[in-house]
Amino acid sequence: MPSLDKFLWKNPLVRWFSAKSDPFSIRAGKLFRDRLAEEKTGRDSIGEDKDRSDIVSRILEAKSAHPDQVPDAAVVGYIMTILLAGSDTVSITLRSIVYYLSKNHHVQKKLQKEIDDAKLTYPVSWKKAQDFTYLDAVVKEALRIHPPTSVLLERVVSPAGLQLPDGRELKPGTIVSMNGWTINQNEDVFGQDANAFNPDRWLKASDETEDGFQARAKRMLRADIAFGYAFRIQDESGAMKVISSLSSMIWM
Repeated sequence: MPSLDKFLWKNPLVRWFSAKSDPFSIRAGKLFRDRLAEEKTGRDSIGEDKDRSDIVSRILEAKSAHPDQVPDAAVVGYIMTILLAGSDTVSITLRSIVYYLSKNHHVQKKLQKEIDDAKLTYPVSWKKAQDFTYLDAVVKEALRIHPPTSVLLERVVSPAGLQLPDGRELKPGTIVSMNGWTINQNEDVFGQDANAFNPDRWLKASDETEDGFQARAKRMLRADIAFGYAFRIQDESGAMKVISSLSSMIWM
């Protein structure tokens, strides 16, 4: 509940004490302190001239330009997000895909045939992997049925307000959130078998028109909040790792 959140997780005292035993907080804090030291000396941790542009550099630039909006705690939070989202989400997605492939042999065989017919060389490039229609469907379906994160994705109601389907109205500025697991099981969007692993739902059915398929696919993509609203697998660097790794695994 957003009303309780400020007294619990967003309570500065709770965050301060919990950070003491959180390995990600400790690691993020160390990275932050090390980079601040590098910025002051102009040299990196192994003594070489510091001349690079990475994500942490961008964060520190934002802190320098807007110190009131990007305090030290925010920088540590950003780095924690990178550590978590850049590793766990990819590994969880790959494990999910391998699990569902092992439980659905017909899907595994269909995917194997698509990879084999492509006459690939190892390692499979990202550019080549994007040509695999069924592989793309398998990844999308795995992300739908088993999102790599179950956190509530917060949004702020716009100045125009928001009317819910049951008629209730939310005031502007209200913080709302939804769990991806909930909407990804919506039968109105994903069909009667929404609780089943079925990559074919992302493909055009034999009795479906092209316009009908495009409309249905667009609706599913709009509802997919595995990584946030309007997630597009082709736009995610994490998806690049997943698809390239998976296609190489299947090829082998």
